[in-house]
Amino acid sequence: MNEQAIMITPRQSMAARAMVGVTQEEISQKANLGPNTLRRWEKGYTVTNVETMARIVAAYRSYGVEFPDSITVRYPGASPQAKAA
Repeated sequence: MNEQAIMITPRQSMAARAMVGVTQEEISQKANLGPNTLRRWEKGYTVTNVETMARIVAAYRSYGVEFPDSITVRYPGASPQAKAA
């Protein structure tokens, strides 16, 4: 699965959620994760394994979000490119 090769940062995740206009709970549900998994990872309390990361990335991709590199988040419904600073 191609999503397994992609590792995103918590900041990219937060930026993507803001662009799409969804909550942590919505992404967690779409990724079939427990309600606190995404929240704890975004806050830096935990690290994710490759399988969990692939599920998170797949959830964002289902909304049309792209992660072309380690700092960029793209969403066709927003500005052409936003940096997760």
